[in-house]
Amino acid sequence: WNPAFDRQRFKKDMEMMRPEDFAFYYLGVYTKPEGLVFNYDRDVVVKDLKWDGQSVCYAGADFGVGDPTVLEVAFINSTGIHFIDEYYKQDADLEVHAKGFADLVEKYKIKKIYYDPSGLVYQKQIDKYFKDWGIKVEWIRGENDNTMGVETLVKLFRQGKITISPKCYRMLDEDMGYIWRKDGTLPDGNDHAITARKYLVLTFSNQLKREYRPAPKVEAKAKNWIEEHFKGLYDKVMNPKVKPDLDWRDIF
Repeated sequence: WNPAFDRQRFKKDMEMMRPEDFAFYYLGVYTKPEGLVFNYDRDVVVKDLKWDGQSVCYAGADFGVGDPTVLEVAFINSTGIHFIDEYYKQDADLEVHAKGFADLVEKYKIKKIYYDPSGLVYQKQIDKYFKDWGIKVEWIRGENDNTMGVETLVKLFRQGKITISPKCYRMLDEDMGYIWRKDGTLPDGNDHAITARKYLVLTFSNQLKREYRPAPKVEAKAKNWIEEHFKGLYDKVMNPKVKPDLDWRDIF
């Protein structure tokens, strides 16, 4: 019953946050998380998705040297984020990766790629190939806060806002092997597809929050004789030097 907490937000977070996170943020109790990080019901999340050809598609990219290079593709609509395809390849030169990326960009008309912030060199080289091939896409530096990424993804899974196509089987496999360390700190396991997904979801979500500016509420000021009467009374009796256009409601 802490009045500092918004009650509706409190109830929503109780349902959507992991119990460990809820206890930490609202109760001041730290409990070591255990088991799978993304412990969702596959029967609910995994769906054979069909892109409608209209919804805007985005992608998250993770570059690897010795590790796989990954592109995870999703379309976003009012029902959530839907992952529909992936590129995942190891031990290949950059032109091969660029060609794999380009095929998916053209197939799904991808608008933006949220890329590995530590891989600027690779992004520049792949983009050079794109320009040579006449492919246009907007590259956006991905946000790499792993803790925030986990919290955001867990909430979306609990809300039923994420679906994954069987085509993204490497992402699904990584989810099933991504577990908390024994000391409850950041997870262990292969995370290349998971990381690409994080760049897309976390950066896109944070962009929306920054861009959203609710319109200020403008109070309609009724002009009637009562208002004018009290305005004039205050001006003449209480503060005769006040500017004549002062709205008396600003004082009270």
